[in-house]
Amino acid sequence: MKNTKLNVITNNGQFRIIMFTVVIIGILTIPINAQNTKENQSQQVRPSLQNTITGEDIYRLNCAGCHGIDREGKANIYPPLVNIKEKLTKDQIFKQIENGKGVMPAFTHIPQNEKEALVAFIYDGETEIIEGLASNIGEGIFKSNCTSCHRKFVNDPKPPNVRMMEPPPLAGITHRISKSYFYRVIENGKCYMPSFDHFSTAEKEELFMYLNSFKYQGESTRMNMRCGCSRRMVMRRN
Repeated sequence: MKNTKLNVITNNGQFRIIMFTVVIIGILTIPINAQNTKENQSQQVRPSLQNTITGEDIYRLNCAGCHGIDREGKANIYPPLVNIKEKLTKDQIFKQIENGKGVMPAFTHIPQNEKEALVAFIYDGETEIIEGLASNIGEGIFKSNCTSCHRKFVNDPKPPNVRMMEPPPLAGITHRISKSYFYRVIENGKCYMPSFDHFSTAEKEELFMYLNSFKYQGESTRMNMRCGCSRRMVMRRN
């Protein structure tokens, strides 16, 4: 009888030890599972980008905002590029991309091989696949599409293509507006800013993350976006 009680006590003690061990293991694995979940969510929020790119992609990312995704031109300001070979040689196109002309800025930030692929696409419609760096795509989009009208920081020189009103500097923009609102502005345009709905979600995310890296340096004392747009609309009615 005493042996039976002793066995029961021993078994209960072993059971408690086992349960205690299971609980401790469970507690220790919670941070690991949470970290894995956080990493998975981060991967879902920020879509991956390709490490290869075509001349058509380069055109879409750098030129379509002004010349149109179909190369038909826009608003009688930006000329069509459909029959560009009837007007310019490949060498002339290449030099214009490097040096800019009129309201078109110089695209010195585009690597040599990407400029060559871009010229081939514009001139002959070639879509050769080349190596591209996904890591700096947000910076590339910013330099090719934003800096003509937006200052990076409040005290930077006035951009070349600012019209009767000046849009806000982009340092700090990601703290003033939500990401969803930022996406809507990119997709639909605002005031005289064109639509960039040809950017993928991953590309918009890269641009947002690049802008988010700017150190905030204060607000501009110039006319804000809302006042500028209102003034422009009144002048149109008159």
